[in-house]
Amino acid sequence: MSFINPEKNLFAFKLDGFDKDWHTTDYKNRIATYTSLPPGNYNFLVKASNNDGVWNEDGTAIHITINPPFWNTWWFYILCFLMLVLTLYVLYRYRLNQILKLQHVRNKIASDLHDDIGSTLSSIAIYSELANEEVKNHSPKASSLLDTINENSRNTIESMSDIVWAINPDNDRFENILQRMRTFASAILEAKNMALTFESSASLSGLKLSMEKRKNLYLIFKEAVNNVAKYSGGKNCSIKIGLEGKVLNMEIADVGIGFDLNNYGPGNGLINMKKRIDEMRGKFMVQTAIGKGTVIQLSFPAP
Repeated sequence: MSFINPEKNLFAFKLDGFDKDWHTTDYKNRIATYTSLPPGNYNFLVKASNNDGVWNEDGTAIHITINPPFWNTWWFYILCFLMLVLTLYVLYRYRLNQILKLQHVRNKIASDLHDDIGSTLSSIAIYSELANEEVKNHSPKASSLLDTINENSRNTIESMSDIVWAINPDNDRFENILQRMRTFASAILEAKNMALTFESSASLSGLKLSMEKRKNLYLIFKEAVNNVAKYSGGKNCSIKIGLEGKVLNMEIADVGIGFDLNNYGPGNGLINMKKRIDEMRGKFMVQTAIGKGTVIQLSFPAP
């Protein structure tokens, strides 16, 4: 450097680790400005030349360390990860508690229905039957009314039993549904001297249905099997239940007398079955003709 003609001095600087080349300036602009430097370690190198243009190649250096902002540090990443894990755990525990509360409510409702209302209806059925024995020889009209009370009471007990079974969380597994279906169909069809073929695919073993879908499926099944027993006049009934992907399929077929789809009575219950399958956003189809038997097919999203 020259202090005789300082205006002829030149300077060169470079931020090692950031700059690729040297930057040259004169004595009037002896300022180096850097913005938005990434965190890290740098060496700021400076060299100068005199008025004859001779450079001091050794120059001087200043070590600079730029610390990252707190949101870009390893401990902040770990803290965020721990907060995420904690949040997910809290949500999981909350969801689990809600499920447990719901199951508790369902168990209590099932218990109350079975113990209180069920026992009351059973008493009504028994008392009406006993009363009928007393009056049937003296008042046929009263006897007929008592028969109706007895029948309605027993039907209500059976319907309530289906509801209690449906809301019981122990029956969420599909194996329990299949067992109840098989037991019901066997009992009602054997009473009509009808042979039963019941087939279910192995893929159903791990399936779980919601309470609403389980209830609708069973009531559709029950209505269809009742219709077979009451109206088909056949000797055989075939029931097939399977799972294709995420769609559950069920087919109930008989080789009975069939009926005219354009002229059937409300006792067949097809309207109720169609309504229930619509609630599950499924498909419902009936194939029948007089003398050709009846096939009922339904499908709906299983999860």
